[in-house]
Amino acid sequence: MLYSFHGKIFVEITVGYTLGLDLTTSRFFILKHPDGVGSNHMLSYADSGLYLVNAKGFQLTVWLHNLMGDDDDDDAGGWMLVDTFCVHEACKRVVGDRWVPRVGDCVDIVAVGDNAEFLFLVHEPSTAILYVHLRSRVVEKVYDKHAFGHIRIFPLMMIWPPVFPALNE
Repeated sequence: MLYSFHGKIFVEITVGYTLGLDLTTSRFFILKHPDGVGSNHMLSYADSGLYLVNAKGFQLTVWLHNLMGDDDDDDAGGWMLVDTFCVHEACKRVVGDRWVPRVGDCVDIVAVGDNAEFLFLVHEPSTAILYVHLRSRVVEKVYDKHAFGHIRIFPLMMIWPPVFPALNE
């Protein structure tokens, strides 16, 4: 996946690493992911850097890498763990009757909002798509996909209520 934030472009080159290109200096750099981050993760724009949200089983970890300085720290030391959350109990509550926990059961990250405020997860055994608001720890089932296959979600954030321009009469 390709991400663009603060005049920098990021693309994951392999499990454990993200390649960055600073468009102002035309310089490439590599960000090594923190230990324990697997392939089930996504990046998210942050006001001062980049969030990495990882899911392992039902455990979510949120990491922040500050990118506002002149130097881009290319090792895992640049990442700071900012949050952890286990969605297991919430999954049992929102999935309901179709919850059948099995060994190896997990959730997959489908999309992450700006500043890692919220994310969408898919729980394949129950075919549920879950919305997780990380700050309030709210987990809601928002869709039941009924069929297996690739899901794409593009979160959109906007002001509410929307303000429309006045009509000219």
